[in-house]
Amino acid sequence: HTHMGRAPILGRSPALSLALVALSSASGSDDWYRGATHIDELREASDRLQEGTLDEHAFQTFVRQAERAPDDWRGHAMLGQAQTSRGSHQAAVASLKRARKLAPDVPQVATALATAHDALAAALLDAPTAANLTLVNLTKQQRRRAARSLREAIALRSHAEGTGAGAGADVAAAATSHHRLSRLLASDPLLELAAPEDIDDRAAEVMSEAVRHARTAARLDPASAVFAARAKQLRGFEEALRKYREADRRSYKDREAAVHAMHRQMEEKREEEEEDEAVRAEEAAEEAARRRAKQELR
Repeated sequence: HTHMGRAPILGRSPALSLALVALSSASGSDDWYRGATHIDELREASDRLQEGTLDEHAFQTFVRQAERAPDDWRGHAMLGQAQTSRGSHQAAVASLKRARKLAPDVPQVATALATAHDALAAALLDAPTAANLTLVNLTKQQRRRAARSLREAIALRSHAEGTGAGAGADVAAAATSHHRLSRLLASDPLLELAAPEDIDDRAAEVMSEAVRHARTAARLDPASAVFAARAKQLRGFEEALRKYREADRRSYKDREAAVHAMHRQMEEKREEEEEDEAVRAEEAAEEAARRRAKQELR
């Protein structure tokens, strides 16, 4: 069936809902829906999703659609957006991952999945604040999950930009992801050092990544005072890293000098052994000559 009862729905909202993208691409797809009643239910649920009035009935419409057509990306994409709106971030990521696996070339899916990852990370990062704690108090598991989600979001937006789907909103969202990841990395208990000289390779790696993401956020959104301030705050990290690298270079040079000295000692020892061997051979030859001379005199 083809439904002509409504005007084109793309672009109706500034925050273009992937649910509406899915509905638009469903037009004329008889194998995806079973008639006007069903598609109208999806349209109504999508309207509620965009308006922020999603209720349980509308949510279950998305659930049923994903179950009805498990191999169609559109149902999973719409369900993922609905789950994001309800704060079910882990479930949203799972649904949108399924949609992306089924439709890897649809840039809106990548963007929606990036948004779900961002929301999951934000929820994890906000948890300590809600309990009057700081990011340092995150558990190792929370820290790993948040970092993984933010890295996924950054990678997905890079993919969307590579397909020409990047827009101003995507750039701003990417800058926020970089900013959040920088904050998370900078709060790692590993960096609670007594002195700069206590930095080891692992701490230097974390500090370097935190600085890189802070710089990227400020570059992507130069109008943001927050991102610019964050980049400035991490100048202490940059100075510590500079000293660490200088010390590492000196240490490398010292190690290199020690290796060269060891090689010289080994070479000198080898030359001495060769010289001793030559002297012994010469003495043996002289002794043999003397013995022959004595035998000839007899």
